[in-house]
Amino acid sequence: MTPRIPLVASQIAPRFAFLISSLLLVAGCDSGPDTAQVSGLIVFDGEKVPKGTISFYPVGGGRPASGQIQSDGTYKLSTFDPGDGALLGEHKVAIESKEVSGNAPKPKSLKEEVANPGASAVSNTTVTWIVPEKYAAVATSELTATVSEGDNKIDFNLP
Repeated sequence: MTPRIPLVASQIAPRFAFLISSLLLVAGCDSGPDTAQVSGLIVFDGEKVPKGTISFYPVGGGRPASGQIQSDGTYKLSTFDPGDGALLGEHKVAIESKEVSGNAPKPKSLKEEVANPGASAVSNTTVTWIVPEKYAAVATSELTATVSEGDNKIDFNLP
């Protein structure tokens, strides 16, 4: 049986220094693509848009940014962390704002499902677009924005 030799300070110090330097190296690594703060105001037909979602899609690819439209028409974008903004560069923009009214569909009974399998339940909900539906999809909105370093105030005044 080999006797155990206790670790002396000269053996522990280099290991501890290596561990600390490794942790500092990992902590100092780049945290991802650069983002910049983006906020603004959305107006449609002369009125502040009271609710909805706005999304910025980077033209060159990458993670989109989005934000909730507040009751005063303002928004603030987030990509990775709350309020961190959007990736730098050119973006296509989509704005979705609608009012949904009515009741959710009632679940079908087992008897109804057997009589008409696969049919959906009857719904009496109505969707009213606050901002025209064409702005809700990047393919049809034609809205664009450029995000630069620093704070970006990007307003949308929709006709």
